[in-house]
Amino acid sequence: SYYLSVLLNHVTGATSFNDLRMVFGELLLTFREAAKRRDLIEVDNTLHEGIAEATLWMMPYVQRRLFATILVFYEPSDVLELWEKHKKAMSEDYKCNNQSSFVVEQMVLIDIWKLLELMQKDIKMYPLPDIDDTYDPSSNIPREIFEEANVEASIDDMALSKTVNEEQKAAYNEIMSAIDSDNGGLFFVDGPGGTGKTYLYRALHATIRS
Repeated sequence: SYYLSVLLNHVTGATSFNDLRMVFGELLLTFREAAKRRDLIEVDNTLHEGIAEATLWMMPYVQRRLFATILVFYEPSDVLELWEKHKKAMSEDYKCNNQSSFVVEQMVLIDIWKLLELMQKDIKMYPLPDIDDTYDPSSNIPREIFEEANVEASIDDMALSKTVNEEQKAAYNEIMSAIDSDNGGLFFVDGPGGTGKTYLYRALHATIRS
């Protein structure tokens, strides 16, 4: 482990693992505690630097897994500070599809919750923000539904329905008519790239959410 390597590089004359964990006549339980007691590491600074470096090459999900691993095995002294400093980087993938900062934070926390459970730990053991009861992974509510139910339409998107072209307007009116009449329906919107499908989706989404 990292702490074992730190001790090996600094403790002279040790002939066993117990020697490495012995500090001022006291046999400590972990290499981490021994290294800290010898003032060989600044634990939280090391963790901050490690996560910051990981953001340069790790995908956000892998960063969340690293964060959960750090909570379990490295016992940072200020968990909330670690969260606040690195939650933005851990959230980048969810931000691409959701404008609600609350929902994005919830998704990241839920991932960390599940990762901690795999390591036999409860997220409630750590001083992290609460997970909203609206979404409970045991309730069988698909994540996509939870995310969509909390998406906030932007001001720009709210104005899109007024600027759609004739073909988009025809599709927009037909779909909205099915929604407003409560008749429902199944619609397929197809076309080459650049023909405005996403523009239409955004206009519909903003109108329905308004």
